[in-house]
Amino acid sequence: MTAPPTLLEWMLLGPALATGFFLPGYAATRSLASPCRLLTSVLASYLLLQAGVFLCALFGLPINLLTIGSWLALAALLGLFAGKPAAPSLFEPVFPGARSVPRMVWVITGLLFISCLVRSLLDPLSGWDNYFRWNHLAVLMRATATLDFYPPFSASDFFLYQWCDGIPPLVSISNFWIYSFCASDSGLLISGRIGLELLLIALISSRISVRLWGPSGATVTLLALACSPLLLHSVTMAQETGLGAVTLLLVCMLILEHRDNPTLANAAWLGAAAGACALVRDYNLLFIPVAAGLVKIQGATWRHALATLATALLIACPWYVRNAWKTGNPLYPHDLGGLLPTNHFFREIINACRLEAELSGEFANIPHWLPIVLLGIGLPALLALASPLKNRSRSLPVSAVFLCVLTLWLVSVPITAGKLLYSTRVLGMVIPLLCVLAGWAGVTLAN
Repeated sequence: MTAPPTLLEWMLLGPALATGFFLPGYAATRSLASPCRLLTSVLASYLLLQAGVFLCALFGLPINLLTIGSWLALAALLGLFAGKPAAPSLFEPVFPGARSVPRMVWVITGLLFISCLVRSLLDPLSGWDNYFRWNHLAVLMRATATLDFYPPFSASDFFLYQWCDGIPPLVSISNFWIYSFCASDSGLLISGRIGLELLLIALISSRISVRLWGPSGATVTLLALACSPLLLHSVTMAQETGLGAVTLLLVCMLILEHRDNPTLANAAWLGAAAGACALVRDYNLLFIPVAAGLVKIQGATWRHALATLATALLIACPWYVRNAWKTGNPLYPHDLGGLLPTNHFFREIINACRLEAELSGEFANIPHWLPIVLLGIGLPALLALASPLKNRSRSLPVSAVFLCVLTLWLVSVPITAGKLLYSTRVLGMVIPLLCVLAGWAGVTLAN
């Protein structure tokens, strides 16, 4: 990690978050109908950042504060002059019923928020993948002003970026924007991104819980979030877990929003959330057909389901097409059982990791690890189990997304270089969903 930020660099962190993760999306989409203006503005801002970097890489332009900032400003100006603001306004409550939540719950949630920020300041970039993947890519982008070396395929690519990777760089782009705006590569600045992700997780989880269970359910959801050490650990690692959790929550929220208000605009926003989810991790591509399928199961027309699917593919596919053009494999370096070309050295490394895990008996010890994992998940692990029985039709989308991520985690364990315990960070993406499902206990207690 580089030297700590100066006072001026700390002062620039707030404007960096606002200009990168909120204002461009708000201005660009203010004339479009939205189920929640604040949250869709954040979603649109992330997508605009990804699109700006992708277009610069495509046309050979330097990737720096000037080019990406100009792109965001252009998108914002076009949105401002596109038409009159559509409903709802920015000031519509994101969390209806927030005033009915007991004050002590807000205190506990606030202490959780502060403790996570302190952790991210005392141990910045604590996930060790950051030093050769996620954050490393952001630092390289700022140093070289290009993305030509990623995914690494040639010897010159590997000279800069040594790990065989093709994951969409949305997380790294987020770090890159903060570093570029603040003119510093200090990992301490990423505490701002962690704080934003924690805030979004709390807001979206509460909004979904209110829709499923009412305000009393949101109270339990907030407490469950505060009682999950694995969630807090996963988000403060500053890797992909926090943003992955945010995008998955947006997918669930927008499925429910579309169910109650089945408009084409809501279907398109759902597709945008599913596309953003697929730009956080490659295995999240699964949630594109899942989102479209759940919309149809919830009673939508084929037109709306296809709108969700088309929007998601339009957002996610360009990156995977670029992967295929550069490496011959859209899911590089995963070969899907030999169906796609891959880097043979990478495959040997993964096979060696799997063999070591088998010889050490790690897979056989999974039953012994499960109690530890459940303790890490905390209160939601117990309360969420009864949720489908309490409100089966309403909690179906959340339960389905949770089961998909759980399956992805189990499948990915044998090919995780960090082994079983380190791989549990992936579960951090679905713990907020468990917290939402646990909200039924609030209704029971209120009665």
